[in-house]
Amino acid sequence: MGAWPSPWADACMFEANKLWFYSLLLSIVWGLLGIISPKKSRTLAEGAQNQLVLKRRLVTDIFDVFIPGHVTGWIRTGPIFVGFASVVSTLLSSKDIWDRLR
Repeated sequence: MGAWPSPWADACMFEANKLWFYSLLLSIVWGLLGIISPKKSRTLAEGAQNQLVLKRRLVTDIFDVFIPGHVTGWIRTGPIFVGFASVVSTLLSSKDIWDRLR
């Protein structure tokens, strides 16, 4: 942001985005494992609801991974697609937050 310039800020932001990228990849793998081998639930409707939440979080993580992937240069995308992915991710995350508060 340039409010307090420092020589290590760029390197720190790059490393932070690398860690964010790795954590999102692990979350995607965890989500795929959760969909492949679902937990036992008491009712069929509860199991279907859990699968829907897992799939929504998986899609959110997939869209989220483009943000640090673009910053690090590991995923070649343009700023328009990164902005679109951010909006989709925010909307899907907002739905999860809204469901928890209801």
